[in-house]
Amino acid sequence: MEAYDFGGPAKNLAYIQSHLEAEFEVKVFTFLRGDMADSDFIRGLKKAGIEVEVIREKKAFDFKAQRALIKRLNLWQPDLLQIHNTKSRLYTFKNPSLKKIPNIYFYHGETWTSKKQKFYNRLDRRLFKQAKHIIVVSPHQIGLLEKQGVASEKIFQVYNAIPYCEDLVLKPEPSPFNLISVGRFSNEKGQLILLEAVKLLKNSSEVPFLLTLLGDGPDRPLLEQFVSHNGLEEVVRLEGHKKNIHPYYQVAHILILPSLTEGIPNVLIEAAQQKVCLVATNVGGISHMFEDGKEIDLVPANDPDTLAHKLNALLELPEVVSSMGQAASERVNRQFLAEKRAERLMTYYKSLLV
Repeated sequence: MEAYDFGGPAKNLAYIQSHLEAEFEVKVFTFLRGDMADSDFIRGLKKAGIEVEVIREKKAFDFKAQRALIKRLNLWQPDLLQIHNTKSRLYTFKNPSLKKIPNIYFYHGETWTSKKQKFYNRLDRRLFKQAKHIIVVSPHQIGLLEKQGVASEKIFQVYNAIPYCEDLVLKPEPSPFNLISVGRFSNEKGQLILLEAVKLLKNSSEVPFLLTLLGDGPDRPLLEQFVSHNGLEEVVRLEGHKKNIHPYYQVAHILILPSLTEGIPNVLIEAAQQKVCLVATNVGGISHMFEDGKEIDLVPANDPDTLAHKLNALLELPEVVSSMGQAASERVNRQFLAEKRAERLMTYYKSLLV
């Protein structure tokens, strides 16, 4: 798995580690470039008790690093090989020494942040066609891979998950309503669309509210400019990337996910566990996660008018905001806990070892 940030895929592995360790020994092979000594990704995995082995590389595709990876894998002799990212898939693809080991490709969806990422997406589609074992996080992703020519019998679906949490606090009174949105500041995450909706909401609602945007990325200057040019400084805060978001969830009344594309976003599960009312675009696997109208309010993507109207209605009905947050939290405890994900994965892994 190649990453620098301790994001969704890494968190999901860390969350289930304590459930896996009784029957599986887990080691993560990853890459560091240049003089980097560490990363949030590596620190997060180690904190969860996962052994990490680092492969040094000089550039994005360093085939000396590929040879080093294959050598280390052969020395460790794994029984199963999880492969999470494009480079790792390319480096291990059809390697003779790994052929007898079940290679499990994890499909985390696609992002469109750059031309390089779009190239990776095209390369990934070819690699997934050749895969024998694939794990996805939502039924929606099964359909996406089938459209790309992947046979459905190769695909196994398991939801993302989070640990059980007893630290649930009482929400503050909604005066003002605390709105929150969490995600990388890039086009596919839809923050500019959210700000357009907030501009409409500010002009139409008499209920006080404050929106906090958490994240960072290439669209930050664009978002800051929109806030400034439209006089939204009193109702919008851009607070940057935060390693610990839970304090924000604990005081939030409504979480808004305005994405144009998603898989099964961890942010919805994390917020719902803290009884936050959910408003999200109806994209990816989100409609499979929570019941629309009861546990979440779904709106069309790229539609600031409808989003503003939905938020305006919720601000007028604090009792609905509270009841939806409660219902979403109950859904998390039924379906999205780490123990359930670990049990499902272990059953699948054992089936591959027979």
